Amino acid sequence: MKILLINLPESVDRLKLFSESAKHYSADFSIITAVNGSEDRAICQGYSARANKLNYYKKLTPGEIGCFLSHRKAWSVIFEQKLTFAIVLEDDVMFESSFKQLGEAIDKIKEPWDYIKLNEVHEKRAAKTMYTTNNLSVVKYNKLPIGASAQVISYSGAEKLLKYTESFSRPVDVELQWLSVDKIKAFGIKPYPFKTRKLQSDIDRFGKRNKINGNPIVKFFNLLKFQVHLLKNITH
Repeated sequence: MKILLINLPESVDRLKLFSESAKHYSADFSIITAVNGSEDRAICQGYSARANKLNYYKKLTPGEIGCFLSHRKAWSVIFEQKLTFAIVLEDDVMFESSFKQLGEAIDKIKEPWDYIKLNEVHEKRAAKTMYTTNNLSVVKYNKLPIGASAQVISYSGAEKLLKYTESFSRPVDVELQWLSVDKIKAFGIKPYPFKTRKLQSDIDRFGKRNKINGNPIVKFFNLLKFQVHLLKNITH
């Protein structure tokens, strides 16, 4: 399985930690040079500040914009190289023992899929088991968990994600939640093959997210809009 690791060139320590974990599992990987959203605003042309005011309760920081664009770079590799699928990771994850059975679990999915979640920072989302193999389960969520540090993306998934995010206004993990309702077919695999390390966020190096003032009214209505969006697609 091809592994694509999103990593900023200056994040040497994070790369070293990841490399040590990968070596333990004999896992080769290719580096996707992450986008530094603070370096050049021209590269952030996909971000719509206008749509952001309607679709999210606070402005995205340069780090969040760079993170989104970095994931789009990884999706582009999958699409341009016509890969059947690839694992896309952020550099703050470490391998877990269930990684060894990941390929077998993916093979168990007997229906088209676009996205498989391989990590959840705080396991709180309810999930229904769809397929099982040995000690792993392929699950489907009512609402995709937050976070985008580890996932498998198929060729069809990369194509769809690139199409639907040519212009974006929310953080990448929030956008994935919306898209997983009616645009992409998403699953998860448990126990998760990757675990997030407790490291200082690279995103916050380019602007603290918790220092950006949010609009609680917009947040409330966006949550309400998501629930309506969810219910509408469940009933159909």
